[in-house]
Amino acid sequence: INKEIEKLEPLWKEERYPELIQAYQELYKAAPKYEKLEKLLSQAEEKYRESLEKKTESAIDQYEKDLEDLLVQGKYQELIEKIGQTERLDKNKLIFRKLHLKMKDAFVERRLEEKKELLNSEKYEDIVNFLYQLKNLHPSSKKVEKLLRDFREKLLGQQLENKQDFIFRAKENIKNLILLGKFEPAIQVCEDLINIDPRNSFAKTTKNDCERKLKNFLQETMFQQITQESPNLQRDFTQNPENFITL
Repeated sequence: INKEIEKLEPLWKEERYPELIQAYQELYKAAPKYEKLEKLLSQAEEKYRESLEKKTESAIDQYEKDLEDLLVQGKYQELIEKIGQTERLDKNKLIFRKLHLKMKDAFVERRLEEKKELLNSEKYEDIVNFLYQLKNLHPSSKKVEKLLRDFREKLLGQQLENKQDFIFRAKENIKNLILLGKFEPAIQVCEDLINIDPRNSFAKTTKNDCERKLKNFLQETMFQQITQESPNLQRDFTQNPENFITL
């Protein structure tokens, strides 16, 4: 780990903070309790925050161009990761909010255009799965939400033609989703199954179990985020105590 840390030292002089953050995060997976690594990651994130706050209008224009280039080149995963990293480090969530919303909307439109043939078909299950992927990447998109609602209704109508087959496949789908730890989609499938078969005890019991597991998962995730942000909060409290309220 120390050897890898030494290799990254030149990046500090070049102020390549995003690359440092990404590299430290990968190392952190291998040594999550290494305090030196945790401190370096925190410092890199703080430096990146400072660089964002100092961005001029010209720099922001360049940042937007970088995002547009990724979109045009079809590097969607890199685009979403870059936006996500900037959102996470932008403390006030305001500097780039409008730009990010614009880019996410453009991303959705581009993906919908690319999947036009699929959307015009009757492969409703594939369409719904694709729309769920879009929703995960852009949760606030009203267009995706409407399309998802419409195609889920079509999918349910299609599945009603063979109720027993649907019930069997839904149960298998639920089990697979739970094994993958995807509790929210599993809950949605449970609700679909209950709509088809209101007396289905498996769907009702499993839905309750998934809701409990999802709640625990979200609480654990929130706890981890608070733990990770604790050093920054403590530093902010020391420097700007007037921004905090004692309860």
